Amino acid sequence: ALENYLKDGEPCSASRSGTWECSAAGSKLKEAGTDHWSATGGTNTSGFTALGAGRRSTDSSFSYLGAHAFFWSSSQSGASAWRRSLGSSYATVSRDLGAKALGFSVRCLKD
Repeated sequence: ALENYLKDGEPCSASRSGTWECSAAGSKLKEAGTDHWSATGGTNTSGFTALGAGRRSTDSSFSYLGAHAFFWSSSQSGASAWRRSLGSSYATVSRDLGAKALGFSVRCLKD
């Protein structure tokens, strides 16, 4: 995963779930400044430019704008799929399951 490449010393467990790990990887992925984040802390040294886009809930409302960025992975588990989360006040990356009914951001990567 991208966060393993960007981390600063702290190991990123491939089986982690619901924990904020991979020190500094989150900061390196987030857009610098507060245009799309409620707090500073992003450096965007990776060039990924993650925005605090939040998520779409099952009732079609939006939440966590400016506070979090959620990205789907291609790994599924029943009615859920693995996601990565970035938080405005975290320099780390979270990995956990998200219900497929929710709307998260997608980042397409070229092989």
